[in-house]
Amino acid sequence: EIFHYILNSFGCEVTLSAGGQEALEEIEKSEDRDSPFHLMIVDWKMPEMDGVELINIIQNQLVFDNEPPIALMVTAFDVNELSSQINNLNIAQVLTKPVSNSDLLGALMKILMPKTTTVQKDDTKFEIIESITNKQLYGARILLVEDNDINQELISEVLSQSGVIVSVADNGQEALEMLSLESFDAVLMDIQMPVMDGITATREIRKHTKYDGMPIIALTANVIGDVREIAHDVGMNDFISKPLDVNELFLILKKWVCIDQSVKVLPVAPTQEPGEVEYFPCLEGIDTDTKLKSLGAPAYRKLLLKFADRNRHFISDFNDLLMNDSESAFRMVHSLKGVSGNLCINKVYLLATELEQKMINKDTDISVNTEKLAEALIQVIMSIDTAFSDNENKSCISSDMDIDDSNYESLICTLSELLKNYSATSIDCLDEYEQLFRNNMIAKDYNALRKSIDNYDFETALNLINKTGKTPSDRD
Repeated sequence: EIFHYILNSFGCEVTLSAGGQEALEEIEKSEDRDSPFHLMIVDWKMPEMDGVELINIIQNQLVFDNEPPIALMVTAFDVNELSSQINNLNIAQVLTKPVSNSDLLGALMKILMPKTTTVQKDDTKFEIIESITNKQLYGARILLVEDNDINQELISEVLSQSGVIVSVADNGQEALEMLSLESFDAVLMDIQMPVMDGITATREIRKHTKYDGMPIIALTANVIGDVREIAHDVGMNDFISKPLDVNELFLILKKWVCIDQSVKVLPVAPTQEPGEVEYFPCLEGIDTDTKLKSLGAPAYRKLLLKFADRNRHFISDFNDLLMNDSESAFRMVHSLKGVSGNLCINKVYLLATELEQKMINKDTDISVNTEKLAEALIQVIMSIDTAFSDNENKSCISSDMDIDDSNYESLICTLSELLKNYSATSIDCLDEYEQLFRNNMIAKDYNALRKSIDNYDFETALNLINKTGKTPSDRD
């Protein structure tokens, strides 16, 4: 079922089979319908008929009008032993369990789009490809049109580290306004957005001939089927699938964006030096290794803290909306799916995908799905809080600081930095110097600050600090 959810999120049409005999029957039915399968993903170890025997029958005994489906094998067992059994079979690729979203997407790109350059997992080859990408895209001006601020920050961070200049629009209407004022080398356009969606925005952009040469690249979970056809018809040039695969992002941009290398652009300072190793905790339900390679520890940590902050009340907010505004409730789930996938919070991503599909199918009984998603969110958020709140940033608070009004200004700066980084240590800061804050803030403002920090609403707390947390001399 996990593969089913992941492949559906890529926009694939999927048929499930519980074993080899059932798979053979499904293949025969598809041939009779003149709707053959393009790809089969086969587990090695299965009862009655294993994957090797199944593929052998399909490739050497069955007769096809065209080509048999391409074979991809998955296994949790010894790959060397498997290799010795498949010498005479045409296996496009073998994936080792557990298979991540990006692993599966990379395999599909390699298998189904052979003319597309693919990035291999080998670290040395990845670095070579990355350096070529950096050089080609350095100084490119990209307009990112995306309504979710965590996705905005993630994509902007990844691109900025390669010298790309990123401007952000929250929806299609904002994108049109920005295009009227600035020129861009390409547009990354989300499909589903409030105010004006990506399809409508692209249709409006293509009405103006001056944008004919500007590539518009869709960001979508539906890269195959009706959505792709509609997007192409309105003038989108290409597609980048969600959850975001960084290698695919750069490969698609390289395909469409050409920069004059004689133009000098100031380098973008990386958040982490290449090759720099920084400790990062293992987090339950999160594939941290995959995302650390593209983001680096500081940026990834900040985005995870923001994810935790934003989704503490997700289930209660979702249930409230579901009663009166099912469309907004659906957008919440769709957004959660996109963000969790992009941050490699895999369990939440899969459960959100399942819930979204049930809502698309108008299934009225989603209580079990909601409960599972709630449990997964609680586990992930607790894991993030525990990992980043116990000892990290404690050093930001000086234990030698005297509780004196003269220190208030530096304390405000310390608290502001903690809040900007979504650090739960801001609670400790407020606790330790409670009297100093009370001395310098009116009761109403302090109580509001206390409430927002205790509720992990760090953005509201930061706004309160910026508005009211000034020194007495500043207020006079």
